[in-house]
Order: sequence, then structure tokens, then C-alpha cells
Amino acid sequence: MKKTLCFLMIVAFVSSCEQPEVGYISDNIHSLQDTITVPRGVFMFTAPPAVEGSTYPMEWKITSITDKDGKLTTELEDLNEILIWKQPFDPNTDTTMELAMKKLELVKRPSILMNSVSGEFMFTQASKKVVSNDFIVNVSAKNVRGERQLDKFSYIKMGPFQ
Repeated sequence: MKKTLCFLMIVAFVSSCEQPEVGYISDNIHSLQDTITVPRGVFMFTAPPAVEGSTYPMEWKITSITDKDGKLTTELEDLNEILIWKQPFDPNTDTTMELAMKKLELVKRPSILMNSVSGEFMFTQASKKVVSNDFIVNVSAKNVRGERQLDKFSYIKMGPFQ
């Protein structure tokens, strides 16, 4: 009798348990830098956003970029030619400009990129071609729990050429 009662209690306990929810995505995901000042023509990246306890891994992407008046623009995403290193510079072997130039390659890249894993913005040397000064970036963040559209996530202010 005791064994039957114990078995029934275990069955009742197990059947009453609910599967816990998997993951969490915060309503308060935000950029640590409200306004990002970018010197034109310089490669730089920003700090990763604050995810406020959201479950990793997260997937980030830029959904749209607008100018300061709210009009959609592709100026930061337009491809421009920049020089990149194919191989690292070695001061022991690359003793002339000609040898160093062999390691450079002309490629087309946008002015802004977003790391899809960390959420960091990266700005390339192609920003020297950007004419406008102010931009608003909208992004989305996604994980196992769902997706958040983050409008007016960050303001980009283009600084002078350096």
C-alpha cells in the first residue's frame, strides 16, 4: 500500500511539472554609446551593446539607417574602394614601399558593418566618402527566445577626416 501511494505521489508530481521556458530576451537592450562620433577615414569599432541578461548566443543585424530627418539612406552601406592588407606588414622583409604595396589589395567595403555575434559596430576607411554628418541606426537582436526590433538604437555623428 505504501509503495502504491508513494508511486502515485511521484506520478502526480511528475505529471504536474511544466517544462521551463527556454531563454530570455530583455526589453531593455541598448547601446552603451548613445551617440557614436566617427572620425572619417579611420577604422574603429564600438563597445558591444548591453543585453541586460538576455540569453546568448544572440544574432545582430542592421535593419535600416536613416538620416537626421528620418529619411532612409544607404550612404553608410554603399560600397567604396579601400586598401586592405592581404598579409601582415613585416618590417624585416618589407623594406621598400614597393614590397609593402604588394601586400595591399583594393576592395569594395561599406562604411559601417555590424558584428552579427557581438553587436559591435565597425567603421571602415570607406567613411571618408560619406557626405552627410548625422545618422540613426535601427537594429534587430535575436536569440532562442525571440527577436527585438531596436529603433533609434544608436546615433552616428561623422567627425572630420583624420
